[in-house]
Amino acid sequence: TLGQFAMVEDHKNSIFVFNSRIGKLITTINTDSAPIAIETIPDKERQLLVTSGADMTLSTFSLDDPNPKRKYKVNSTWATPGVQMAVAYSKDSNVLYSGATNGNIYSWNWQKRSLLSTMPGHTDIVMNLIVLKKLNNVASASLDKSLGVWDSHTNEQILKLVGHKKGVFDLCYNPSYRLIFSCGFEHDACVWSPFVNSMVYR
Repeated sequence: TLGQFAMVEDHKNSIFVFNSRIGKLITTINTDSAPIAIETIPDKERQLLVTSGADMTLSTFSLDDPNPKRKYKVNSTWATPGVQMAVAYSKDSNVLYSGATNGNIYSWNWQKRSLLSTMPGHTDIVMNLIVLKKLNNVASASLDKSLGVWDSHTNEQILKLVGHKKGVFDLCYNPSYRLIFSCGFEHDACVWSPFVNSMVYR
């Protein structure tokens, strides 16, 4: 979500944009391929939507362009190394991260549509990425049953968190308690600290 917007991707080459306050459909954005993951970029001048596509691309769309002909239209599209299953934007560093089917995490200069770095560390699909606010870290969840915690300045993996019995498919972070929560296909929810290499609670 971003302000009044709520986005839902659909595997029929469409993204549905809703007013999250009243639940009204604002528009349908048609994409060139099935959207896999979506994220918002609160740029200084405008609000953007970034999507990863099944055709191995990342694309940005305008959400509030004053020109109605450009609003909700694609701004840019660039090729990626494989299908990106997850995307996350770091406002502090103005960097876009994506997690791929090959297990790699990529950091992007989304304005120049250029690859900044490749972060290997997972051996299976990266299912989710989140930015850990105020810690300058990014966390990843993978089907290899592990979580990764990455330094967003050096792009080095600082923690590999192992404890799930099956693949990990979702993450969230509580900045007040500084805890990561993960969900696995074994139907367990696990709690982690981003500072230690052990599980806090299952």
